[in-house]
Amino acid sequence: MKKYLTPGEVCEMFQIKLSKLYRMSSQHRIPHLKIGNELRFDLEELKRFFGRKDYREVLA
Repeated sequence: MKKYLTPGEVCEMFQIKLSKLYRMSSQHRIPHLKIGNELRFDLEELKRFFGRKDYREVLA
């Protein structure tokens, strides 16, 4: 079963600011799901994303 994280959980786990996460989501620069009005993030997809060597460039 997939594990979906809230924006707050993602920020805490990967040490990024909430405003940065929302901006990246709205620009489709980070994998996410929109369920109704709420954002959710697949833990495995985020691990792959943050495991990429160039993810820091995407965060800039």
